[in-house]
Amino acid sequence: MSKELNNNRFPNLDKYTQKHVDVEQAIKRYIKPGDRIFIDSGC
Repeated sequence: MSKELNNNRFPNLDKYTQKHVDVEQAIKRYIKPGDRIFIDSGC
């Protein structure tokens, strides 16, 4: 059962990682470096 859980988890992890990268790019694009607040909270 652990293997099945891991196989199901990886695609979700890939999607989350891609989404996280997009969020970081949006933050860097729209928020000035001096205005960054609580970005490392890992939401």
